[in-house]
Amino acid sequence: MKRKKRIIVVGVSLLAVGLVATAVVAGGQSQFVHRDPEKMKKFIHWRINDALDDLDATEDQREAILAATDQIIEDGMAMRSKRNEDRELVHQELEKDQPDPAVLHALIDAKFKEMRAFAHRSVDTALEAYSVLSPDQRAELMELVEEHHHHH
Repeated sequence: MKRKKRIIVVGVSLLAVGLVATAVVAGGQSQFVHRDPEKMKKFIHWRINDALDDLDATEDQREAILAATDQIIEDGMAMRSKRNEDRELVHQELEKDQPDPAVLHALIDAKFKEMRAFAHRSVDTALEAYSVLSPDQRAELMELVEEHHHHH
């Protein structure tokens, strides 16, 4: 049973990280990311603080979890800031009479490597944040997640 719970916890952490990463890296797909990264950060903080209210989190727990969240957001925004360079490279390559597939494949490989590294860092950061919660808070968080999944 403990193994199953651990798998669920890691899965939920990955999902949360994935959602934050997607929002950050997606670029212009989300209105608040496209227009104002600070609004995105504010929105994410609001959602996390709402959950932490439900968990009766201490101020120290809030600080640790929000710091971890900020680290993931900043890391994702740093990746996102390179997207114009990548677009320009693709554009330049496609303007050629004979675009070089190796150049485009190398770009894709580099982006996947970068995303994988980002995802690993994000999971590690999320798990560190998760570790500040008590066992009872973790159980309650799992209930909140289950409840959320049933609504979607």
